[in-house]
Amino acid sequence: MDGKCLHCGAAVEAGDRFCPNCGKAPRRPVPRRRGRHAERARVTSMARAAAWILILAVLFALGGLVMGFMTKSELDPQLRVLRGVSPDTPLLTDDGHTTTAAEQVRLLEFVIVFVFATHFGLAAIYFALWFWARRDPLPPILIALSVLVALKVLTVVVEPALVLSGIVIQVIAFLALLGGLRAALAQRSLARAAAAEAPPPA
Repeated sequence: MDGKCLHCGAAVEAGDRFCPNCGKAPRRPVPRRRGRHAERARVTSMARAAAWILILAVLFALGGLVMGFMTKSELDPQLRVLRGVSPDTPLLTDDGHTTTAAEQVRLLEFVIVFVFATHFGLAAIYFALWFWARRDPLPPILIALSVLVALKVLTVVVEPALVLSGIVIQVIAFLALLGGLRAALAQRSLARAAAAEAPPPA
C-alpha cells in the first residue's frame, strides 16, 4: 500500500525503506486515539491484576484472625483438660499410637500457631507481591500461585489433618489468582502490541 513520507510528504511506494525525496525512513504513524486507548487498556489490565493480589492479601489477613480464633476456641476445652492432668499421663490417639498429655498439648498449641502463622505469613507475602505487581503483574501472579500450591503440598506432608483448614479461602484465592493471571496476560499482550505499533527511531 502506497503512502506519503511523514517528513516531507513525498509519495512513497510500498516496501520502500527510505523516502526517495528526503532519504529518511517513511515512518507509519500510530493513530493517537488508538494509542491512548491501548495505553489506557494496558494500565487498566495491570491495575486489575495487581488488585487481585491486594484483595487476597487482605483476605488472608482477615482469614487469619477468623480461622485462628475459631481454631483456638475449638481446641481450648481440650487444652484445659490436658493441662489439668499430669504431663506424663499416657494417652491413646485415634490412630492407635500412645502419647502423653504434654505431647498432646504441644501438638494442639502448634495447630493454633500454625493457623495464625500460615494466614498472616501469606498476607505479608501477598502484600509484597502487590507492590511488585503494580509495575509488572505477571511474575508476581505466577509466584502467588506457586506459593499457594506449595503451601497446600507442605500442609499435606507436615500435617495431613489440616488439609481442609481454610479450604474455602484457598479455593477463592486460587480462582482469584486465575482471574489475575488472565488480566496480567492481557496487560502483557497489550504492551507487546503497543511496542510493535510504536514508530521506529528516525
